[in-house]
Formats: sequence, C-alpha cells, structure tokens
Amino acid sequence: MHLVVLILFSIFYGYHAGTFTVDYTNHQFLKDGKPFRYLSGSIHYMRVHPGLWNDRLQRIRALGLNAIQVYVPWNLHEPTPGKMANYGQVTLQRIGTNLISTLTQIQEPCQQGQDPINFEQLDHAYGYVLYTTTLANGGKLLTTPHIADYGYVFVNNVYQNPSGIVVGHNGTSSITINAQAGDTLRILVEERGRINYWNSYLPYLDRKGLHTNVTLDGIPLKNWYSCGINLTKTAVDSLANSVINAPESLDFPIKVSAAPGVYVGQFNASQLQDTFFDSTGWGKGQLFINGYNLGRYWPLAGPQITLYVPKPYIQQVNTVILIELVGAQQNYVNFVDHAIYH
Repeated sequence: MHLVVLILFSIFYGYHAGTFTVDYTNHQFLKDGKPFRYLSGSIHYMRVHPGLWNDRLQRIRALGLNAIQVYVPWNLHEPTPGKMANYGQVTLQRIGTNLISTLTQIQEPCQQGQDPINFEQLDHAYGYVLYTTTLANGGKLLTTPHIADYGYVFVNNVYQNPSGIVVGHNGTSSITINAQAGDTLRILVEERGRINYWNSYLPYLDRKGLHTNVTLDGIPLKNWYSCGINLTKTAVDSLANSVINAPESLDFPIKVSAAPGVYVGQFNASQLQDTFFDSTGWGKGQLFINGYNLGRYWPLAGPQITLYVPKPYIQQVNTVILIELVGAQQNYVNFVDHAIYH
C-alpha cells in the first residue's frame, strides 16, 4: 500500500522530490516537513478501462482525497498456477541432547529478578523467552495465571509430556509436574503475535511472557532468570553449522525425535522453484530455511498442514531447521508441490 501511495503522490502533486515521514512523538505524518492527514479512498482499477484511469484519479483528487488504496487481484496478473517443486524427503538429526541445551546456545544476555521479566522489559519483541528458577521445595501443581501466550515446561531439561503446555488468554494455566527441591524448572514462553488495537492509549494489555504469581502447590516461585532466544539468521545458521560442519554425522534413532528439540537437515535443488514444507508427523514448532524464518507449523490445529516456501529462499544446497516444541513421530520431513489442509 505504501508503494501505491507514493506513486499516487507523484500523480497528484507532479514529480516533486519531496519527503514523507512519520512523527512518532506527535502521532502524525509529515509531508515536506509539515503535518499531513491521509484522506484515502479505494479503487478497483481492474474494473475500470485503463484509458480512464487518469480521469478517475483526477476525479478522486477533485473530491479532496490525497491517497488511494487498491486491491491487487493476483489471479488476473498470474492467471495460471505457479510451478512448484517436489524436493522429496529430507532426513533430520537433532542438534545437541535436548531443546533447552540447544536454545541456550543462542540466548541473549539474561536478566535476573525476584519475578519473571516480560518480553517488553527485556526489549525482546517476538519469538521465545526462557525462564529459569531453582526450586526451594518440591511440588506437583504448577500454576501460571498470567502467561502469554504459550509455555512449555521442563524440569531438569526434561519436557513434562504430555501436559507440558500451559496456555494463556483464558486457557489452561495449571499443569501437574513431578519436581523435587533443588530441581531446575524452566518454562519456554512463545508469543503467538500481537493485537493491533487496544482499549487504552498504550498497548500494555498485550504484554508477552511469564508474569508474576507463578506458584508450585500454591507457594510463589521467586528468583528467576529471564533470557530471550535470538532467532536472527546469524544465530540460526550457527546452530546448523555446529552439525553440518562436524567431522562425523551424529547417530539419529527415530525415537529421538519424540522429544522436543532443534533438528537440522539438508537437501539439494537442481532447479530453484517454489515448494511447500509438509509438517505431517511433526508436533508444533517453527521452520527455518537457509536461516530464514518461514513461520510456525502446528498440523494438529491446522487448518494448513503445509507452509509455503518461496523460490527466492531456495538455493542449490538448502539447510532445514525445525524448532520442535512438543516432539514428533518421525525423523524426516517432506517438501511437496502442493498445499495440504485439514
């Protein structure tokens, strides 16, 4: 939309090379250094003969509008389906011994406090934050009443399957674990996106992370370490290289993938084409291709089973990384030439 708006400015105002910025302090747009208010309209250009486009734009401008929003019907610009590639099956192997030990290799500097620190206070906008505390007493009922959005619970780096997920936003906030005094409790919190509206002036209602009042058998848990997980391309590539550049390949029994972990594999592409990642047989997690984050998969929830992988991310030799949060049924993935839905 921004590109379209800039193009229309050149139509409405000539080819003057002006400036257009956002004044975040005063919550306004600035055009050529002066406050500017959008008065936008919408046009379906595909319904108007191209010879009349200039006339319609002039009429819109005469009405007092200074910006245009358009809908692009890609089915008209690309009337035939694009060619997709079936790259087939890719075998994966786990990096490290468990999910937690691997993610700590790419964690950001931790902050310590009596209570957990949320994403915003850590200046960690998205992804995951790992919360760690040492238990002074044992217990069974872990309660996290203010978690956002999903938490994955580990005791001594062992995932508390099958009830290891705690869910915020009016979902399940208590699970049963088996913990002893001196055990290390870790909760990996995943944010699932942020709302783009709120009922107050500031978006503080959509804070992410593990908040206060975490209890074990009703006793508050204190002294937490809060650590953001770095998911930049450089960090993700470093995990892959630790396995790919190893002198010997690691053994990878099929049963190993039943646990959460970070998994890596490679495939060759003789022709570079769009493709689809098929998450069938895997649990819940995140896909990276050549270090680029291509989104979350959760086949049980759906509706999409596949993730679209655009051609620009495909190389002759490709590295696949999965951050698998709950465990899988197999040690391979497939790249197919069609989308799959529930």
